[in-house]
Amino acid sequence: ELNRTVWGAGISVDIVYSLDVLDRCLERLDLLGQIIATPPSRERSELAQRLLTRVVLQLHEARSLRALTTGNLRQLHRRIVERSARTGEHFIAGSRREYAHLLLAAGGGGVLMVGTTAAKLLAARLPISDFLHGLVYGVIYAITFLLLHHLHLVLATKHPAMTAATIATILRDGRGNGRFDEIVDRMARICHSQLAAAAGNVVMVALGALAFTAMWQRLSGGAFLDHQTAQRTYESFSPLTSGTVFFAALTGVLLWLSALAGGWLDNWSTWRRIPQGIADHRLGSRLGHARMVRWSATWERHIGDWGSNISLGLMLGMVPAIGHFLGAPLDVRHVTLSTGMLFTACGSLADGWYSNAWFMLAVSGIFIMFLLNLGVSFTLSLWTALRALQVPAADVRELLRRLGTRVMLRPLDFLLPPRTPAMADAGTEAPAAVTAGRP
Repeated sequence: ELNRTVWGAGISVDIVYSLDVLDRCLERLDLLGQIIATPPSRERSELAQRLLTRVVLQLHEARSLRALTTGNLRQLHRRIVERSARTGEHFIAGSRREYAHLLLAAGGGGVLMVGTTAAKLLAARLPISDFLHGLVYGVIYAITFLLLHHLHLVLATKHPAMTAATIATILRDGRGNGRFDEIVDRMARICHSQLAAAAGNVVMVALGALAFTAMWQRLSGGAFLDHQTAQRTYESFSPLTSGTVFFAALTGVLLWLSALAGGWLDNWSTWRRIPQGIADHRLGSRLGHARMVRWSATWERHIGDWGSNISLGLMLGMVPAIGHFLGAPLDVRHVTLSTGMLFTACGSLADGWYSNAWFMLAVSGIFIMFLLNLGVSFTLSLWTALRALQVPAADVRELLRRLGTRVMLRPLDFLLPPRTPAMADAGTEAPAAVTAGRP
């Protein structure tokens, strides 16, 4: 009960250390009680030996900086990944109806990303330093992601990084072989949901970018991008002659880091009692206590998402600028943003761009971006959650075996949702994509 109360109220390094000391003391008292209650026998000697071994081991760990750091970071990381999992669950479709709603939300996200692409390309013309360019790009991305969140739209590959903690928790706390099938079902839903999100994003941002460039050319009499810039953008997405593969994997790392940032900020807000401070603020005497309570609830509900979206936007904008400052040719490649850039460049080129071999290479690069954005972010998140929750390696191997079996026997489960929500509801509560982003 104490652990549940503390974990629900947020944690800090001090709390983690105090709980660790308390757990050790209770463990020793339990062994001492068993020794006292056991009459002199071989069993009592074994209990005494176990107590002595435990005390020596714990004293050694208490004097080990590595053990202290690892234990504290594991507990803190556990709290962060568990809090970061709350958002991503809303973006998993468990039925055909939720799948359709997810497609619509992803299509709306793609339309919004057309404006983001245009704003970024216009900002690139500003006569400012690389650092300021990166900052401006980051602000544009952050505003876009916040709009996506509050309009309940979807950006492909962003949310699977937030669901890994739930999978690890089921694997750790579940009993029997049914938990493995439950997790495989959840992974299948993640895959077909992300395919729907990517399809909606890519199709709508591509059509929107072509429509935008055509409208720009009609109104201004010239192409949105000059031929040299368009050609350079057009060719930069080839997986063979550019760093697209590495940059897409790097973007997957940034997606993972943004999920952790959202979880950390959520935990920090809870630990510092920020929602309670807003609700009890003295401005309530002027604005009304009920209004302050509503603001407090809004803060508590959205602070993790705000942290994740703002941190992701700033990282996507600033990483290339930091790389340029360090002399490293770093860049980012997100599947939706890059699709918008590609088709904006295509619309600025002469007719026949779709028959060019460079276009097919760029499209293959977009597909690779999707795989790496999704695969890297989800793999890192799952690995982090498994380590934080100390899931046994044998359970992980069994999960991988069953996952491989499902892929071989029923590959369509990872591409399309079930006709009925029966599979989605097997042992879990199916989250509704229609309420994406809502409490």
